[in-house]
Amino acid sequence: FDRDLLAINEQDEIGLQLYNGSRSLSVNSDFTYTYRSDGETPDLKASLVKSGSSNAVVYAGAFTANATLTVAYQ
Repeated sequence: FDRDLLAINEQDEIGLQLYNGSRSLSVNSDFTYTYRSDGETPDLKASLVKSGSSNAVVYAGAFTANATLTVAYQ
């Protein structure tokens, strides 16, 4: 339902929104992290998002989603 979200394999009406801190990340997008000497690291998170459709049904139970994080050093 939203190409910026990570798809949930078992349900079409929910997806995972990825975040770096408070900034949302789209699937297949890049972000730049600059190493900081104070040791602060990226704060990567995910949250469930339900389709805005009035007909959306979310079923209770386990679900899976798959992703690959690719890191490139410069």
